[in-house]
Order: sequence, then C-alpha cells, then structure tokens
Amino acid sequence: MLALLNRFSVLLIFPAVALAFFVGALFYYYNGTYDPPPSATLAVQDIPPPVSSFTTLTDPPPIQDGTLVVDAAHSNAFSQAEMSAFLATVAARGYSVDFLGELGGFLGAASLGGRERLDLLEEKLRGADSLVVIQPAEPFGKQEADLVERFVVEKGGKLLLIADPSRDHRINSLAERFGIFFRPDYLYNLVEYDLNYQSIYVSDFRPDELTDGLGRIALYTSGSLESFGGGLAISDANTKSTVVEAIE
Repeated sequence: MLALLNRFSVLLIFPAVALAFFVGALFYYYNGTYDPPPSATLAVQDIPPPVSSFTTLTDPPPIQDGTLVVDAAHSNAFSQAEMSAFLATVAARGYSVDFLGELGGFLGAASLGGRERLDLLEEKLRGADSLVVIQPAEPFGKQEADLVERFVVEKGGKLLLIADPSRDHRINSLAERFGIFFRPDYLYNLVEYDLNYQSIYVSDFRPDELTDGLGRIALYTSGSLESFGGGLAISDANTKSTVVEAIE
C-alpha cells in the first residue's frame, strides 16, 4: 500500500513541476500579455474602386455607309447583351447590322445545317462590307472559309475575328486561312496594368492603317496570336503568357 502511494505521489509531482516551469518561463520571457490594436472600421462605400486611366472617346465618329454581318450560325458563344456596346458603336458610324443566323439563349447562337449555312453566308456576304466572327463553337467548313477568303481578297471586305481565351472556340478553322492562329492562353502583367493584372497595356505598334495615331491601348482578358505576316501590336517584356509559364 505504501509503495502504491509513493508511486502515485511521483506521478503527481511531474505535472506540477512541468506547470511550474511553464509559468516561470511565461513570466520570465514575456512581460505582460498581447493587446491587439482596435480594428479599423471602414465602410464599403469608402473603399475606392480601381479606376481606368483611359477615358471614353468624345470625338464624333465619321459617318460611313455600309453593312456589317455578324456571324450567329456557328453556335457562337456570345450574348446580345455582350455585343450591345460594339453594335451601338457600329450603328453610330452609319452602318447597318445584319445577323447571319439567329441568336440563341443567354450564351450561344443557334446552329444551322451545313448546306443551309453555306447558302446563307453567300447571300449575306453579297451585300456586305464587313464580317465579324465571334467565338464560333462549330468550325468553318472548307467551302465557308473559301467564301470568306474571296470576300476579303477579291471584294476587299473587312473581317474581324474575336475570341475570348476563357471560353472554348473553333475560330482557328477560319483564322488559319489568313495566316493567324489564336493561342489558348491569356496575357497578364504584374508590373504595369490598367484595372488588374489581366488588363495589359500595349504601346509598341507597327506602321499600318489600323495602328495609325495610336499611342497606348489597354486590352482586357486578351490572348496572344501567331501571325505569319508579322504582328501589328507587340506587348512589352513584362507581359507574360499563361501557356509559356506553364511550359517553363
């Protein structure tokens, strides 16, 4: 019985010694306790939002006469709301807008059959001056690409190709006809940007009718292009590509 009491007392001594050591170290190394500063109260409306360094153009646009055809026959992944600002600018310049096919739901345009789409494309381009193709989810067939190429080369029509790097597209099925390849990346710059790191600046331009008079522009959620004919807008050394970074 005495041996059992001695063993029990030993077991009690060790925790007591450890506790005394901890308390002594606390008061020896730490003088007092930590009192955090009061939290700053900042209303949401007092937080300044990022402001773009660019302003809206105020000069009245030159009025021209023509017809712009918007491709909506290749399950194009855009909504009418996303196009409203662009189409309003086109209309302000005196152009009429005609759709190739009909817009579908919130995102995406209705798709037509191959023969029907080819005939409609030929009909629309016959009376058009410009064609814009945005985010086609279905590829352009060979005959369709032939029509667009003749529209540009023989008729002198204007072609605008737009693809969002954050969405799937098959725009290279048409772009490759003109020596252009849309890379599956987006560009970013952590050193100098407009609203966020994906809003890159471009100020190095090659002489061309499209770049005449440009000093610096901002591109939002943009991707890189490969061009066999040489580029017109070159980003600076601090602009990176997500594809290149992933490979490295």
